[in-house]
Amino acid sequence: MIDRLIARRNVGVREKTLYRLLYETAARAEEILTLDLEDLDLTARQARVKAKGARAKTRRRGQAREDFVLETVYWDAGTARLLPRLLKGRTRWPPRVRAN
Repeated sequence: MIDRLIARRNVGVREKTLYRLLYETAARAEEILTLDLEDLDLTARQARVKAKGARAKTRRRGQAREDFVLETVYWDAGTARLLPRLLKGRTRWPPRVRAN
């Protein structure tokens, strides 16, 4: 089913990449959508994402730190083929919406 969706011409590269990445990593949408360009390791086909239900680590005195438990997700050849097309010429990913 995913292959038929990806093969459709009326689906953009951004959506194709998202669908394939979700399928191949079995990650939650929230985990994938919070990724930034620096989080992606294209050569190793992996990314570090915030774990499900991750909370900020706390210190003994109850102060929260900005550290979170991270998990590694891995993708396969389908995503590896689409990501370079999506990221071509970008310095940030995903594109940020500008306020007018």
